[in-house]
Amino acid sequence: MTATPCLNSNRPPASALRALVPGVFLVLASLTAAAQTLPSIRYTFRGEPDYAVAPIVASSTSTEQLDFDRERLDLLLKLENFSEAEKAASRLLAIDSEDPQALAAKAIIHGKRREAAPALVYARRLQTVRPGPEADLLMVDALRLNRRFDEALAILEKLRRATPSGQPFPHQLEFGYTYYEAQDLEKARKAFEQVRNDKRYPALDRSEAAKQLSAIRRDVSIQSAYRALELRELKRARLITTELERRDPKNLDVIILRAVLDADELGQVAEAAETIERVKSRSSAGKPFTYGGAYATQLLDLRRYEEAEDAAVAAAAAQTAWERAALGEYPLQTVRSIRRYSRSTVSLDARVQDSDEGQAFRAEGLASMPFNSARSRLGVDAAYTDFNLDAPIPGGSQDGYHQAWLTARHEFNQHLHAGAALGSVDGDVAYRASLGWSRPSQSGSAELVFSDGGRPDDSLLLESLEAEERRLGVAASFEIPSARRFRLKADGYVREVEVDQLGLGDLGEGWGLRAELEYLLYQMRRTSVTIAYVGAYEEFDFESAAAARAAALGVNPLNLIEDEFHSHGLVVRGRRWLRKDLEAHGSIGGDYRFDSESAVLSLGAGLEYWFHDFARLLLDANYYSSGTAGNEDAGFFEGRVGLDLTF
Repeated sequence: MTATPCLNSNRPPASALRALVPGVFLVLASLTAAAQTLPSIRYTFRGEPDYAVAPIVASSTSTEQLDFDRERLDLLLKLENFSEAEKAASRLLAIDSEDPQALAAKAIIHGKRREAAPALVYARRLQTVRPGPEADLLMVDALRLNRRFDEALAILEKLRRATPSGQPFPHQLEFGYTYYEAQDLEKARKAFEQVRNDKRYPALDRSEAAKQLSAIRRDVSIQSAYRALELRELKRARLITTELERRDPKNLDVIILRAVLDADELGQVAEAAETIERVKSRSSAGKPFTYGGAYATQLLDLRRYEEAEDAAVAAAAAQTAWERAALGEYPLQTVRSIRRYSRSTVSLDARVQDSDEGQAFRAEGLASMPFNSARSRLGVDAAYTDFNLDAPIPGGSQDGYHQAWLTARHEFNQHLHAGAALGSVDGDVAYRASLGWSRPSQSGSAELVFSDGGRPDDSLLLESLEAEERRLGVAASFEIPSARRFRLKADGYVREVEVDQLGLGDLGEGWGLRAELEYLLYQMRRTSVTIAYVGAYEEFDFESAAAARAAALGVNPLNLIEDEFHSHGLVVRGRRWLRKDLEAHGSIGGDYRFDSESAVLSLGAGLEYWFHDFARLLLDANYYSSGTAGNEDAGFFEGRVGLDLTF
């Protein structure tokens, strides 16, 4: 970000030093006079001072030594040799703990190093020892550094009220700096305009105000570009960025913006990370790196999870305009999301279902841990399902069943990953394997999954018959390049279902396709609203022998699996952060089933609550006016409680 002219920037600190510390010209004049008796001083202060001999050249009396130390301290501050200046100030404070010049110097030095707490301590001590406008202005600088803007503004307002009537407030620029750092750009603009437009202010102040107004205009444009990126309006973001580059091509904020835009639009993630790293290396020592949010995003896409977490944590703490642009109003949520990649996780989930068939209870627990720089993960997955059928099938199971899996996942590069799982489903061996591509920050993904031995979930009746499924599926989700407010999600599968109970054997084969085209209707910091078209088509071809056997036993095969499912509809979804640890979401949808010529209403609502940085509670409830198979034309309800932990 553009360096804000304040205590912790490269400008001379407020006017406090000018009043509390002798000017550099006075120093040089004193040294010239002393040179008549101590010739070595004149030589010593040519160019860079030789601080090693400086304490020796004026030591005839303690008073002379103190005067010399004060003059030397002033010159060291002017030369920005803060290490030696701190030593000189410490020597003065060792002699007199209330030396105002040394206290002022200490406040300035800590401010330059962005050491907020000690800067405030010394500024407050100075106010006690020598209260006055100069000490107040150093206090303003220290409060700004500590992000206590209201207190800084209160001090400035007190100073303004003390200004004689009819005279301009000599420290009006400080109002602008304070509002600027508080990101109240409109008030900052007005404060700087007051200086620029009033000819009673010194030419230097008016020039500085004009410079800051130009910086504010640039900042507003940059924030507009980030806002356009958030809204997926890439064309507008590109136009703003191009104009900024034309006006100020060397500005670091503009360089970062271009890198983020190219990473988002063109997929140049590695190049963006390299650019940000280069800018970071050029940042002044001791100053905050204000591009952590953008940096975290690129590192996440590069699978450098631990570094991404560090960058996101720093960004959340900084809370600058750019971090809010890159991470949203609650950047801590991004930190929490990244931790799901970089740390060990445990997820617990419990669901209850109520339908025309009966009731079901499902519980699942997953745990995984990363290794190999978080590019690989090992985990376990255990689940239990229990159900109570209103009309059980004679010979079918009324007992619940359990599953247990060992899982593994490895990321080959920044996009490609593979996974495998070996498990047991109620004592029978099952396995699955996957190959996928993904880009975490933009939620773009594609995955191919093969599984054998799992339980199909078309109906509770089918589960009670201990059916097994062999399935090959593919799923993808991505933004449409030419219209980034649109996201397309699609999946398809082919499968075989086998039922050992009742002698049914191979029940049949099926396939299905589902597509969803989602449009971002509204996006603000805390709220998002989308509308989506959803279409699905599925078929299942029963083996004639299995269908006949089921019918002979009084079981309608269509109550197990529907032979056709064909629907189209719309769903509106909304999410809103109620506060930084609580998010609410809801949905309402309707679709028309062409196979049964009926309309279906769906409703959903839920909450996500972070009661600790590493723990999230999830509550969900969903209702459908019509289910599938044995639940067709009957309502279906599901409630869920989940807990996610990150270690």
